[in-house]
Amino acid sequence: MRKTQVRFDDGDDEALLQEILAVNPFQAERGGRTAAWTTVASALVLDFDTRRCRERCTLLLSKFKAKMTKSAAVSGIEEEHTESDDLVANVLELFEDAEAARYDKKQQKATKQRDDERADAMRDEAMTGKRGRRKKEKTRHVYRVAGAC
Repeated sequence: MRKTQVRFDDGDDEALLQEILAVNPFQAERGGRTAAWTTVASALVLDFDTRRCRERCTLLLSKFKAKMTKSAAVSGIEEEHTESDDLVANVLELFEDAEAARYDKKQQKATKQRDDERADAMRDEAMTGKRGRRKKEKTRHVYRVAGAC
């Protein structure tokens, strides 16, 4: 038996955006994002599942970005600014902040890995160099002893 199809309207969008601002599922770590979106979906009055809430948020953000790009291209036109635009702008800011934090974390991890690899290479080179010096000293000592006879 199929669920009845429920569509988002403006009120549902506003409730979704307010709940996203309250929970901030973008900040959740990997593995906890689904739980964060489930929290958002369960807080809504209507029967929306986690995936539909996440996809609706993505759709609202992409529409808002397109609207902002279009308005930036057109000059001299006064635009009407709504409360839902403010909500979407705030959600977009949360999303971009979370993406920037994820990118920074990834860069730090890559830098740490690169530094660890360099340190390992330097340590290996230093140990190889020390072993090589010991062998040279032993061969010199053998020549000295043999030459003394």
